[in-house]
Amino acid sequence: MLQKVLTKYWLSIHVGLLLLFSFLLLFHEERSNGVMLLWGALLVFETFLLLPSVRRGETLEDARTRGLHRLARDPLVYIGIALSVIGIVRWLNSGCELMYLTDAKVWRFADPPSDWLPFSIEPKAALYELCVSVAMIICCLMVRNGIGHSGRQKLFHFLPMVASVFAVHAVIDSEFGVEPYATGALKSGACNAGSFFVLWLLVGWGALLDFMRDADRRTGIVFTCLIPGNLLGFLYFTEPVSMALYAIPILGVAIYGSFYLKAQQASKINRARYLLYLFLVICAVTGMTVLVSPKQVVSQKLRSFSAPVKLIEQLVDDRDTRSQMVWKIWAEKPWTGFGPDGFMHHLGFYLQEKEWTLFEADKRFVRNDPLQFLCAKGIIGTGVVLAAVLALLIPIGYRLRLVLGKNMGKKEKATTHVGFLHLPPQVLAGLVVCLFCFLEGLIASPFQSGTFLTSWFFIMALIPGFLPVNR
Repeated sequence: MLQKVLTKYWLSIHVGLLLLFSFLLLFHEERSNGVMLLWGALLVFETFLLLPSVRRGETLEDARTRGLHRLARDPLVYIGIALSVIGIVRWLNSGCELMYLTDAKVWRFADPPSDWLPFSIEPKAALYELCVSVAMIICCLMVRNGIGHSGRQKLFHFLPMVASVFAVHAVIDSEFGVEPYATGALKSGACNAGSFFVLWLLVGWGALLDFMRDADRRTGIVFTCLIPGNLLGFLYFTEPVSMALYAIPILGVAIYGSFYLKAQQASKINRARYLLYLFLVICAVTGMTVLVSPKQVVSQKLRSFSAPVKLIEQLVDDRDTRSQMVWKIWAEKPWTGFGPDGFMHHLGFYLQEKEWTLFEADKRFVRNDPLQFLCAKGIIGTGVVLAAVLALLIPIGYRLRLVLGKNMGKKEKATTHVGFLHLPPQVLAGLVVCLFCFLEGLIASPFQSGTFLTSWFFIMALIPGFLPVNR
């Protein structure tokens, strides 16, 4: 038993613990420098070198050689090195004091030690960004090159459960007024924990459908806590506009599950159990948010939909104003950017006196993640991040083409199902939620959370492992 754990699951256990630690920073990112994330990532990489996942018929030395060869051919390695180098330079080149220029009678930040290199106003924020980047890349590399299929399956089942337990804990603490959970629920900003919980909600939904597909496997009942816990966390800690946006994939995946189980010829008992489960989840979540909750946090958010036009107009005006400001700031350092929180630190230099009230809430965020990345990382850093996303998308697109092309090319009976019903539910749910998270990033700032960013990249790296590939 011990030998199986060490040779098959030891690396996946370390990756899971690293992600678990990032979960714990979700509500405390502003007070953390992320150094433990960096040490955890280095420990995971050491585990990959010493005890990688061993396939059947392999020796430990063969597994190490295979892993290193795959690592050397993975473009994400070199993208990660570039991202880390930029982060190290930004951290070492950080620290700019606020100065009053008597000649111009204005406040300005002093120049960094090397003005032409990437820099940051605050060293602590630059260090945290560096640690998150290293942890994120290491997790993705381990999933792509080190962890076997069974290890990926365990992570896909374990992490949504952990997120669900964490969500229930955060909701209970928010009801009892414990900070920062109470403020996070009552004043959900542009970057909130709701995006994190809905990410793992839909990923866990895919895992649940995978279990319920097989009539002989009843252990899926263990995963029944996945949906209500994460759903509660999402409803409590998200913004009303994001709540409306994510209602689309949540309802879509719920309906898809019924069609998927039918297409996979699941037993009628399992299909009925799935519908009953959805009904019980609706009753439980409604009872918790409407009848039991003393603060009625969710009810207050739902009341804002009584004037949807006003809600949308406020969002559009706020976003447009912030976008105009970020273009002015970015124009000063287009190639290197101003580092994390550069928008917040330089915003005051461009505001008129009457505009200050518009930025009292969420002054750290642009409500447009692509523009905020451009302001913080510049053209160079944003280009590297886009290259990392592209490196994750290419294997997904390639394997999807193989699966859908194979299914569409089959000459089956008239009962042929729609192509996407042949996809593993983990893949479809993961792709849908990652897409909607990107869309949310155009009206809010979910990707400014290091915990959310790490989870999003991890899921994108995990998805291809559930799709077949030609050998």
